[in-house]
Amino acid sequence: MLTYFMKIVPHYSGMLVGRFPDLPDVSVVGRDHADIMARALIVLEEALAGLVADGRGLPRPTWRGALAVTTALFHRRHAFAR
Repeated sequence: MLTYFMKIVPHYSGMLVGRFPDLPDVSVVGRDHADIMARALIVLEEALAGLVADGRGLPRPTWRGALAVTTALFHRRHAFAR
């Protein structure tokens, strides 16, 4: 299993945005914390699958935050990017 941490920040539109600091191109938009957390795992797994499909390594989880999102589809055995 891999765990990436997410930071939630307010958006000017009134929505919230969840960002994964270790995956700067990945974000989740939702109405509230529960909405973002419901979407976060799907978005994280799709982003990681895209990296693997493109032949790129996964970023090593380094950032620590309040909200952890853990995927069971990807493990440390998947090559980390250097």
